[in-house]
Amino acid sequence: MTRTGSCNRCGECCKWVGFFLDPDDTRGLEWARVRGLRVLPRGGVLIKNRCPHLLAGNRCDLHGPNKPENCQVFPAQPRELMPGCGFGFVEDE
Repeated sequence: MTRTGSCNRCGECCKWVGFFLDPDDTRGLEWARVRGLRVLPRGGVLIKNRCPHLLAGNRCDLHGPNKPENCQVFPAQPRELMPGCGFGFVEDE
């Protein structure tokens, strides 16, 4: 899969910390929902946790070598796409 598109500064990836459960794990997903966590359709579970480097207008104050690698490559796979994200993925030929 190849990532396409670009950041549209929705800021969603900077406002949440998450992990993934098997989308068929109904018990685990219900456990997350009961605790008030945000559950996405592909098994993503999100916990509200705003990054301290997120500025007004959903701009980041970390750039170049100071920006963590996980931020530079996010989203790295389709299941990491956040609602409203400007990135997408296409199948490699």
